[in-house]
Order: sequence, then C-alpha cells, then structure tokens
Amino acid sequence: MEKFSQYRDKGTGVAPYLPHPRSKADGSLPSTIFVVLQAPLALVESVIKIPLLLALLALYAGIIQFITIEPVRKAYFSTLLFVSGFWFWNVSAEAVRRNKLTEAYPKPGEVVVSNYLSPIDAFVYSALFDPLGPFGVFFKALGIPEIVPPTHGESLSKIVFDATSKGRAVVVFAEGTTSNGRGLLPLLHIDFHQLSQNTKVIPAGLRLAPQYITTPLPVTLPMWVFRLLSNPTGWHVSLRFAEPCYAKDTNVNNTLVESICRVGRLKSIGPDLGVEGKRNFWKVYNKKKDLLFNPLWGVKTHLFMFMSIFSSTSTPQADITYCILLQSLCCGIKSSHFCCPSTNRCSKQCIFVIN
Repeated sequence: MEKFSQYRDKGTGVAPYLPHPRSKADGSLPSTIFVVLQAPLALVESVIKIPLLLALLALYAGIIQFITIEPVRKAYFSTLLFVSGFWFWNVSAEAVRRNKLTEAYPKPGEVVVSNYLSPIDAFVYSALFDPLGPFGVFFKALGIPEIVPPTHGESLSKIVFDATSKGRAVVVFAEGTTSNGRGLLPLLHIDFHQLSQNTKVIPAGLRLAPQYITTPLPVTLPMWVFRLLSNPTGWHVSLRFAEPCYAKDTNVNNTLVESICRVGRLKSIGPDLGVEGKRNFWKVYNKKKDLLFNPLWGVKTHLFMFMSIFSSTSTPQADITYCILLQSLCCGIKSSHFCCPSTNRCSKQCIFVIN
C-alpha cells in the first residue's frame, strides 16, 4: 500500500481510510484456509438470518415505528442487533461503577459526541437510548461524504432546545464520515459556545470487532449485509463514555479529541486526513480497485427509495448537514446544518435525537 502513503498520517503512521482485510481481521489463519473453513458456515448463517431480518424490518414498518413505549423500542433494536450477530457488549463510563452506569447515559438536552465507524453505529445507540428512526444514518455510512458550499442552516442551540422539549439528547458523529477505527479523524467545526453554559457534552468512543465491519470506503449494500451476516463468531461492541465537559469550557473541541481518543483507544489523525482527504483518497483508490458487482449499486438505491416511503429525508446543502431523527420514519427526518467559517466547506454529518 505504498502507493497510498500520502494518505497515511505522518505523526502516527495510521492510514484511516484503508479497509480491513477480512482474513487478517478475523484471525491468524492463512487467507485460503480461512475462506475454505468459514465460507460454508457463512452461507448457512446468511440464509437463516436474512428472513429474520426482513421480518423484523417489516415489523418496524408496520408496528414498532408507531409505538412510543421506550422499553418496547429498545427491545426491538436489541433484537435486531442480536439477529445480526452482535452478541458481545461492553458498555462502560469513566469514573462510574457498572451498577450505576445509567447515570452516565445522556439526559435530555445533553450532547454526545462519538466517533463514526459503520452503518451499525446508529443502531448501537438505538438499543441503548432508543433514538427514533436511525435508518437515515445507516445509508449515509455506506457512501462517500459530500462536500458542498454552505447555504443556510439552523443553530445548534435550536436543535438542542427542540431535543430538550421532546425529552431527548443529541448524538453527533463529529468526524463527518466513517473511518476504519484505527484513528480519530479531525472533528468538523462545531460551535458549542452557542449552547447554554451548563450544557453537558459527553465524549464517547465506539469500537467494533472484528473491524472489517467498518466502512471507511463506500461499499454496496448487498455486499455489506453479507459481510454483516456471515460472521459465525459474532460481533463485539465496545462503547465507553468519557467524563463530560461543558459548553462553556474554552477548549471544548480539544477536550473532545483527547477524551474520544482515550476512551476509544484511538490515535488522533492530522488535519489533512479529514472529509476532503477521504474524497481524494477514494478517487485514487477507485482507480486501482474496480468495484465488484457494480450493478448492485442500484439495489442500494431501490432499497433507499423503499425506506423513503416511511421517511421523507430533506438534504439542504450546507456546511454540516445534521440529520436529526425525531419521532419516527413516517414523520420524516429533519435536517439541520451549520456553516464552517474556517473552511467554507462541509460534509454531510449525522445527528440524531435519543431518549
């Protein structure tokens, strides 16, 4: 991968955009032996899981999205993740005992800032905090981030105010795009000082294993779903909350970077390897690696159109497009956005509201 050395962080040596090879991510077996041993199990597992997942999605479309009872919704998303193979969980918080872990969970009006790894990230928070309608975030993690000039936007203070009035917190994937989990991409510019001085901002570090489930580069939906369902050993989720900082703090962004790197065991990536760096890398990488099953990109489009029956997604162009998932898919996904005065550019970025 020397040809991609310019997209390797000079300070840490981390290449945050390179996908994890499946055979190396799964274990130490040689690639050929690994494929021979696991392929039959993966095929059988996929055949069993796909009908169950389709049934769960139909259940959401027909019933769950209309239910407002939090335990029922959390149980649904937990079941969805369990069927997908997420059997091993480790949720913790700094300076908080496990028997008091719920005290570290975000309260209404608080902001959680998390790293961004894959389409499944939103569902992890769904199972813990019951956000309503994480499917918009799911599809954004499969593609390449867009960079557009700012046009208009909504203040973060208004977003938090609306979330507070609905009894919810706000989760921000502040990198603006997914990475391979080896480092924390430079955070996009977010002005937390516009919030109330005592607003808590909670850093969170998310890790998934095996790491080949991450989507640092675009992938077709069918290929990613097969990857998701064809791991007979199951997936591991590790989520750790750092001690909160406050909007009134003078160095909120620096504190967030340090805290997320610490609890997520990540290395901080330099400013050159952000959203725009990823877009440039994708152009170079795509010349070297032809996409397999390119016609299947259409399947993603059709499935997104199907989900749009239950979710009217607005995508106004702006510095950061925050997808705030309020109420349910049938009630729509509200988009908000911020201007970045330092770069005058942006990437589509995800925020969703949680209980």
